[in-house]
Amino acid sequence: MLLLVLLWYEIVESKQINKDEVQLYVVQKYAGQGYEQSPPLPYKIFKSENGWKVLVEPLEINTLTGEVTKGTPIHALQYTDQ
Repeated sequence: MLLLVLLWYEIVESKQINKDEVQLYVVQKYAGQGYEQSPPLPYKIFKSENGWKVLVEPLEINTLTGEVTKGTPIHALQYTDQ
């Protein structure tokens, strides 16, 4: 198991999609066992009736290649004893 401590994050890119939506790319910096920072991670910011919201989706990060793909929500994971 890889234990990481998030030190800080940096918004490295932002794109205005429309007047109610923004796409951000965030790099997270870590103190940990050989993994110093994430690749740019996508976050969608959108305007709702109650103000601005951040949509946080599950992501899988391949720490060897830096590839970021959509992940599986933790409530949908299936565990086995094997």
